[in-house]
Amino acid sequence: MKVNELISKVNKENIYKNIMNLHFERNPITSYENLIKSGEYISEQFKYLGLQVEEQEFKVEYLDKSFKNISGILNPGKDSEILVTSHYDHIMGSPGADDNLSGVSIMLEVARILSEKNINKTIRFVSFTLEEGHPGIQQELYNKALSLGLYNQEGIPKSLDFAEKLKNYDKFYTENRLRGMNRPEINNSFLQHNKNDLSSSEFEFFDYRKVFDEKISKFSSIGFYGLVGSTKWVEQDFVNSNNIKGVINLETCGFTSIKPHSQNYPPGLNPDQFPKHNVIDTTIGNYVFIVSDKISLGLGQDFFKQTQHSEIDLSSMLFGVPLKFEEILKMMVDLLRSDHAPFWNKEIPALMITDSANFRNPYYHTGGDVIGTLDFNFMEKVAQTVIATTISY
Repeated sequence: MKVNELISKVNKENIYKNIMNLHFERNPITSYENLIKSGEYISEQFKYLGLQVEEQEFKVEYLDKSFKNISGILNPGKDSEILVTSHYDHIMGSPGADDNLSGVSIMLEVARILSEKNINKTIRFVSFTLEEGHPGIQQELYNKALSLGLYNQEGIPKSLDFAEKLKNYDKFYTENRLRGMNRPEINNSFLQHNKNDLSSSEFEFFDYRKVFDEKISKFSSIGFYGLVGSTKWVEQDFVNSNNIKGVINLETCGFTSIKPHSQNYPPGLNPDQFPKHNVIDTTIGNYVFIVSDKISLGLGQDFFKQTQHSEIDLSSMLFGVPLKFEEILKMMVDLLRSDHAPFWNKEIPALMITDSANFRNPYYHTGGDVIGTLDFNFMEKVAQTVIATTISY
């Protein structure tokens, strides 16, 4: 089968239309119906393409609502599977065009093209829910903030002062988790450092987090505070012993910038040490990151090779980290912020394909993450590379 024939069929108009069809808030707390509607849309697209559809339904602690991971399987029953994955949920107050309608729409376009050809391998397309967080915990914190008069009904802080304290908490958390502290330690330290600046209501709100923090360790936080859907899927699939050859996880794949210093990196990571294709300046955010761990380096190298295909030519960096999951969790936790992480935890080869989210996109997790900020030429090339890698690997 000629790869050129397949990649030439990628249509960025289809990518645009899929994003438009889901361009609304998809949060389990404030827009649960929209979240369900989004899963149904993905399921309908898979059915239209003739894929075998599977839905994994589950519930979470503290909340009496059901959630679904959606799978569409092309050519089921082969000895091994290649997965192309995304997540379809998002935070409050944003349509999440880059995070992660870009990943969903690229996945659907890849599924469309591959479903039209006789592919002699099993390819499973999976869109996970609850990547962004645990809705039961979010609901409890939302209710607590409402009862203390700190949030309005839309989950927006009532004062700029409290909004800035929430940002300070997030920054404090990020800095200290890189130092190896666990959540209870971080929360206690934050309260100790800021007790004189917090009102009684604010102190009570931050102190309330202990209810959840004390239930987990650093190693069990993945799948509890976030990546809930993918963790449940991997745990079930691992028990069923499906032979997963590799996973291509699409996470925030649509934002680029040609501005100087538009690209940043997690602390301690030097971009000069990683292989690159057509990247002239690593501080300009116009290339895709291929993030792999030690187990998935071979898959990462294949994806990196396909970015250099003469008909694709996607600027890229192979962010291959020669460490396994537990080492990365201790040293580089920012690399575990998407649905590839549960696969790494089970030593299943998996990539995160990403524009790097908040390290590039100034609209990340804001109401400004809208379709007009996306680069559809870039997403077209990402889709082509996914197709080429899926065929060759």
